[in-house]
Amino acid sequence: MNPGEAGPIRGAETARRTVRLLQALSARQPILLEELCEVVGLNRSTTYRLVRVLQEENFVERLPRGGGYRLGSAVTALASRAPLPVDLLAEARPALAELAEVTGETVCLHRRVDDRAVLCLGVESERHVLRHVIRIGDAHPLVRGAAGTSILAHLGDAPEILDRAGPAVAQRGELEELLRRVVERGYATSRGENHPGLYGVAAPVLPPGGGEPELAVSVSGPEQRWGDEDARRHADALRACCARISYVVT
Repeated sequence: MNPGEAGPIRGAETARRTVRLLQALSARQPILLEELCEVVGLNRSTTYRLVRVLQEENFVERLPRGGGYRLGSAVTALASRAPLPVDLLAEARPALAELAEVTGETVCLHRRVDDRAVLCLGVESERHVLRHVIRIGDAHPLVRGAAGTSILAHLGDAPEILDRAGPAVAQRGELEELLRRVVERGYATSRGENHPGLYGVAAPVLPPGGGEPELAVSVSGPEQRWGDEDARRHADALRACCARISYVVT
């Protein structure tokens, strides 16, 4: 069959099954594996195998304590990438690369999508073999991790976001105090909150004319060599990177 001809493509049944799974999840989530099998008309072993692949690629999340499955962070990332202007990406990459060279660690650009921070661009330093490996589409709640809290601290609807986070906020008073400190010093830090063994520091990309940030820049590396002292030493370089990107956003 030539491209453009009508009719189904042979040998694409696995792809069609995967599409049906994603459609079923988007229409009804969370959903148990047995229910998913019934909806898409596949046996349990086939459904489980496809779901596991989608889990590995972050398109599906498995909820704890038998809560079933729901769409994962990669779906959010796909939906969020298109609005990023080309000139922003063109300007941000060299800025991130420069910061990665200065710090010797992985530098990433995160974007707020609803109540999450999504990793949309990054540069890995070549200085160390052991480093934070970038995974485009990684998404984590704004209430957890340096990138998320650096954005959250500057949002007017932060209280509502904390309310929606519910059980994800173990000690709300402590988190609110942390957000106040983020505003005071201009950056946020985290230790193993989203990725065990990693220390991260992040700052928001604040619009030059004022307003709430949509983006944040993070620097992260293994805890054994990257920590609070490094965050303080490179804070000015981090903020300079954010300022460079901010002028493209507007």
